[in-house]
Amino acid sequence: MNILIPFFSQTGNTEKIAMAMQDGLSRNGHTVQIERVEDKDYGLLTDYDAVLIGSACHSRDVAEPVKDFLKHLRVGDDCIVAGFVTHSTVDPTGEWTDQCFNTFSRECHAKNIPLKGYFSCLGKPSPSVEEFIHTNIIKNESHFDKYLQLVESHPDRTDLRHAQIFAEEVMSSRESDGVIVFFRKYLFSKDPAS
Repeated sequence: MNILIPFFSQTGNTEKIAMAMQDGLSRNGHTVQIERVEDKDYGLLTDYDAVLIGSACHSRDVAEPVKDFLKHLRVGDDCIVAGFVTHSTVDPTGEWTDQCFNTFSRECHAKNIPLKGYFSCLGKPSPSVEEFIHTNIIKNESHFDKYLQLVESHPDRTDLRHAQIFAEEVMSSRESDGVIVFFRKYLFSKDPAS
């Protein structure tokens, strides 16, 4: 299969996930092209059997370059799409990331493109995001220190392997109904006793 992995990454987190997916899919015999969404005018993507689109989570949603990419997305009749995001919140299904899946789903549905999967992964925050989290979400110093210890290494080896498994599952389920959704829960407690 011929697969395109366009992505938007500012800190390198989303790029690491994209590269892991490329590596896993290539080892399974697929032809995989990986590119930054902002580097190319995509037009009609009829040469691809699948497009796995990656984004950093910005303000609870996918980044603007990915929104623009999705708005103009045109694929061949048999092409499938999956989305993946990296974020800096320990709750991958909560209010800080919930709009990402909705954007992928809404844009694909509007174009009658099968959305076959959604992958969410923790990533080390940029300095500005780290400051926002400390100022607005995790204000307690000891809780924030625990948070930093948790996010510092992500995406980690397990995250990268999960990304490969997710991409392989998306490709092997091309003909089935349903959407593969993958979230990894991270153990983080704001309770100082834990």
